[in-house]
Amino acid sequence: MLLPGLMVSQITGDEIPKAASDFLLSNIQIKTQPGDELIRADVHIVDGVIAEIGEDIQVKRGAKVIEGDELILYAAFISALSHLGQPEEEDDARRSAWRGPPGATPLEQSGLTPHMFASTDYDPGESDLKKYHQQGFGLVHSVPRGFVMPGKGSLYLLTDPADGKVNTLLKRETGLFAQFRNMRRVYPATPLATMSVWREVITDVRYQKDYWEKWNENPKGLSRPSVTELDKALFPVVSGEQPVFFHTGETRQALRAMNLANELNFKVVLANAGRLNDDFLAGLHQGIKILPNLDFPDKPDEEKEEEKGESEAEEREQDEESEEDPEEEKDELPAGMDKEEYEHLKERRKLAWEEQIMLSKKAHEQEALGGFSTLSVGSGDILSAVRLLHEKGMSEDELLEALTTLPAELFGMEGTIGKVKEGYQAHLVLFDGPFTGEDAKPTFLIVDGHLHDLRENDD
Repeated sequence: MLLPGLMVSQITGDEIPKAASDFLLSNIQIKTQPGDELIRADVHIVDGVIAEIGEDIQVKRGAKVIEGDELILYAAFISALSHLGQPEEEDDARRSAWRGPPGATPLEQSGLTPHMFASTDYDPGESDLKKYHQQGFGLVHSVPRGFVMPGKGSLYLLTDPADGKVNTLLKRETGLFAQFRNMRRVYPATPLATMSVWREVITDVRYQKDYWEKWNENPKGLSRPSVTELDKALFPVVSGEQPVFFHTGETRQALRAMNLANELNFKVVLANAGRLNDDFLAGLHQGIKILPNLDFPDKPDEEKEEEKGESEAEEREQDEESEEDPEEEKDELPAGMDKEEYEHLKERRKLAWEEQIMLSKKAHEQEALGGFSTLSVGSGDILSAVRLLHEKGMSEDELLEALTTLPAELFGMEGTIGKVKEGYQAHLVLFDGPFTGEDAKPTFLIVDGHLHDLRENDD
């Protein structure tokens, strides 16, 4: 309810400001958090914070109002891993500048740059921002590109910093991004060599950290420690304050990352995970989180065939009846492969596809799901991938967890983001229906209290 005599401007969609310090979402359907039923209420946002949720909320003079109608309000989605805003690599990025002996490569020339930050060169660009907005995302965990240890990730708000007044950096250091990706011609050039370098570096850093702390406590009689930027960057990793987001596309990489984490005693998140088999998941250590990759392969032909409707089958029957001597369709066999081998190959393709599609649900069942990685998927295909997971058995609440509360917990910010509750930061998205619906679209996005009208971007 509005106070009598106040002049309150209502937003019609014709002209929406990029930022409003005080506005009201009126009579709107709210999904406060995964597992809760929808409620209908007003939401009052003041200076980027959810100030009040209730009925007939009174607002101050000049406040903006959005009528809820049939819109549904969710916490804005969080991408748990992305390269958004990071500079593209040069064509010869894997060619090291080192020209000395391959076995004597300096660490930085080997792709070990844990002291680099995603925040250093972060610049998402207007086009990429809009694409993420149109998928309902208001926050992103951006990690630097690179090789063995590219550097530290940062958590960002996906709002427009063009006016220079909006600080989009929410958390500067989330953890170390790492991968089994090597530069050419220099050590370490293989996964096993990479593991060896990890052992050498982490063991040395742990020694440096112990000596650094001892010297700071009482330097008398001790030489001044020679601690490098690389050492300092890894101190939070060896102390367990920050996890390592290890890029693990398949089971072998995940096993190697797990073995390193167990041996060297650091926290690990299996990031951008693709195909992890059931045996690996069954033996997963408690507390380890997985960020499945939403870049799914194309459906195998066998799966597409099974999904064809009855109408298509009837059409085929009618076509066959209309032909006097229809020829049976036959698969063209690959060179050097007989029919039995080809059938076996198709079955393996189908199983591999199902294994990747079902990873998110299985990880959730084991309480190992930490969110979704959008590292490889096109920014315009994220909701399609989420809806495919819904089609394959994940509930709307399970998907909403992976998009909001689980990544909020992963980054240690579960008390301020990921829910629609009083006192939480106002990072919100409004859909014109349940977000898992095939035709549902986000209509408004609110990030840090800044309002984005997405309807004008509809094709």
